[in-house]
Amino acid sequence: QPKIALEDAGGNRVTAGATVVVTASCPTGPLGGALLAATMSGVATFASLKYDVAETITLSYSASGLNAASETITVGLSSSTKLSAVTAGHTVTSTQVFQPVVLVQDAGGNKNTADSATVVTVAASGGSGTLSGTLTATASAGVVTFPGLSYNKAEGSLTLTYTSAALASTTHVLAVTVGPPVSLSIATAAATPDSVGVFTVQPVLHFLDAGGNLATGASNLHVTATGSGASGALAGVTSAVCNNGIA
Repeated sequence: QPKIALEDAGGNRVTAGATVVVTASCPTGPLGGALLAATMSGVATFASLKYDVAETITLSYSASGLNAASETITVGLSSSTKLSAVTAGHTVTSTQVFQPVVLVQDAGGNKNTADSATVVTVAASGGSGTLSGTLTATASAGVVTFPGLSYNKAEGSLTLTYTSAALASTTHVLAVTVGPPVSLSIATAAATPDSVGVFTVQPVLHFLDAGGNLATGASNLHVTATGSGASGALAGVTSAVCNNGIA
């Protein structure tokens, strides 16, 4: 904490009483703490000044009727205390690859560029699907990147939680939606009567995305039925158009 002495024109310390005010020229954040200090025996001692951003700032000290004084200081990083998710409000489709980024920060919220050792793990909650990819990653200059993550179920909002030993965790919400159709699945199998005739149960097919979710956005897609392994011919309407992923 700074101590400011009152001096006369010859540079001699004087014991006159005065109140010293400190102001700061700061590129980013405000200067915090008690910005006024009364002199005792010509010395004003500041006790609670603080600045949360790691950068160079200029402090200026002034008192009524006196020439001001100033100094330039560099506020350094403190040790890592918490994680902060950079990616937020993200939306992906089922099985789509995404790459969240997490910062390792000090108590002031500064990215700890000196930290290339913190190991962070990501886990998903709020759904029944599986989070796949690189689930553990190590910081590089305070940045933790998880490449190649994907989630297979279209379940709306999913919470990703990032944890590391001894650091405060962080979360971010991921929205997983249905992807485009890539395959067909028999939802209802056809059933035939004992003799030749119309199927007693007509087949129903589902259009699925890569994660096996019903592709509800698929419409106006045609599917054709063919028969094999028998001497007879498949008759009737052998094609259908899907609606909301169902044909």
